[in-house]
Amino acid sequence: MKFRNVSTAMLAASALLFGMGAVHAQQRYTITAIVGHPQALPDQRPLAHDLNDKGEVAGELSTFQFDPRHPFLWRAGEFIELTAIPDPRASAIGINSKSEVIGSFRPPGEPLFTSFLLRRNGLTTLEFVSGESERASAVNDRGQVAGTIPLAGGGITGFLWRRGHVMSLEPLPGATSVGVVGLNNHGVVVGSAFFDTGQQLAVIWKDGQPLDLGLLPGAESANGMAINDHGQVVGHMRFDTTRDRAFIWQRGNINALPDFEGALSTQAWDINRRGEIVGYSRTDTGLVATFWDKDGVAVNLNDAISSDDPSRPFVTLGTATRINNRGQILAGGTDSRVPEPHPEFPLGFSYLLTPVR
Repeated sequence: MKFRNVSTAMLAASALLFGMGAVHAQQRYTITAIVGHPQALPDQRPLAHDLNDKGEVAGELSTFQFDPRHPFLWRAGEFIELTAIPDPRASAIGINSKSEVIGSFRPPGEPLFTSFLLRRNGLTTLEFVSGESERASAVNDRGQVAGTIPLAGGGITGFLWRRGHVMSLEPLPGATSVGVVGLNNHGVVVGSAFFDTGQQLAVIWKDGQPLDLGLLPGAESANGMAINDHGQVVGHMRFDTTRDRAFIWQRGNINALPDFEGALSTQAWDINRRGEIVGYSRTDTGLVATFWDKDGVAVNLNDAISSDDPSRPFVTLGTATRINNRGQILAGGTDSRVPEPHPEFPLGFSYLLTPVR
């Protein structure tokens, strides 16, 4: 079955689910560029990874080769360098609403990476006995950390850590590896299972046990990307080598998210407590940062920037990767006023979008 035939049917079902056809007042946003790191070299830009409910951002400086340097916490325009981490080449991947930061670093003299949880009272390393490099990928407000560990015999397994106690995330039957990307405040983990056939399936783990979220008709693979505190999951499904479709899963039901006119492919990357979703769409002209409101209406975020924002004529938003419970969005894009140091590998900029009330 071809993707366009599938997407037409899915769009009709999604329209019923989300009540499309109603008139919606479009939310407007202001843009704040996450720039000005005092340690940045000419070919480096702040690369933002995560956003908490305070509007704080975690990330690091990076080049077009994604070589991390100087992990930071960004707060209200100020960069706070995370000097407690004993490795300037560490990465800061996640942040919770208590301003606790997770990431990975290589301890001095050690060949393997170690994951960390940085709290106000100091740095905690997540030490394991596997002898391999673990990678933290998500942290919740309870201080639970989820991530992955390579297995000595091959493959990758998942873990959920809290206060020194580690729970293994079991793979789906037949899966050789897992990918862990999200975690809610109830300790439910979301990610993907990988098979030797090349197939991927979206998974959530409750108490360490996996649940396959299933596939839409005609889909070949699926990736789970985020889960909110209501247990709603978003991600994307692959229908062929170039076409993805964003989905939402809730209470055992899975539905495609509607798209806007001109979108050829869509991915959903995050969902907040209100059911608002962000991700991006691929069009004939490139990637477009996309927002789905709680009724499922898809919006090109470039069209939602406030008309009096001075950045609007110059900034083009290509991706949206995080949304917090206040509706602030972490996005990536370019600024026509700033030349790229390596035009063939554009770095772009990270932006914080704040709703205009």
